[in-house]
Amino acid sequence: MSLTSTTIKTIKTKVPDGMTFARLNRLLDVYIAVNREKDALNREMDQEHQGNGKIRHSNFYSEISENIAKFAYYKKHPDKGLPTWNSAKGDLELGEKQLEVKGFMSDGPSSFGPTEDWDVILFVDCKDFESKNFKVYEINLSNKSDAWRDIKISGSLFDASNVPCLPENIDSLKAKALKDLCEKRGLTKAGNKQDVLTKLKTQAPGSKYKKPMTYGEIADNNSRGQLRGCFETIFRPQLGDKCELIFDGHLSNLNNGI
Repeated sequence: MSLTSTTIKTIKTKVPDGMTFARLNRLLDVYIAVNREKDALNREMDQEHQGNGKIRHSNFYSEISENIAKFAYYKKHPDKGLPTWNSAKGDLELGEKQLEVKGFMSDGPSSFGPTEDWDVILFVDCKDFESKNFKVYEINLSNKSDAWRDIKISGSLFDASNVPCLPENIDSLKAKALKDLCEKRGLTKAGNKQDVLTKLKTQAPGSKYKKPMTYGEIADNNSRGQLRGCFETIFRPQLGDKCELIFDGHLSNLNNGI
């Protein structure tokens, strides 16, 4: 039976990119199966060659995380419409808005390009992918907003309020006492006794800590490779209630027949 023009219009409206929920689920099944087969091969090699199973899991397919985010966003905001994966740039589009998606399987850092632009960013927690359980967080901030640009990506502040003074008998202290003093004064402890003494006498307190750098500062410097941060330890704690959990459950709960 041929499709009528009305049917074609409906399909284009509902699935502007062709990635239906059924296809998304099939793709996830493929990813799970591939990694399980790798695990099986590793077990075989471990038994035969005493720990030689070194086949790594593949990185989580961005095609999966981006479309999970697509359906989760639509479930949360049905009145706004379904984003499209057929975007001119970036991951998802919704009208004139650009939606960025970052999926993660561990507490390792997510990477950003210094020229990446978006209006909304979505983080997809894929740690429990084998059970098909996912979490999706929405952050309704653009990369150019002050709140996003002010996120501290790297470096640490050193509290110098309780830094101990150098004792008069510093030259007679044993190496362990000198290294403990380095720790309290925010200095590195590596090296022999003379190296440590030199650091204590010549370096300012907190010298081992890098100056905190914000997302905006790093992006403005076009420092590719330095815009990296873990969602759980960098973005979520600093953004607070600006980071909204919009989906937490099994993939099947995103199946709305589309």
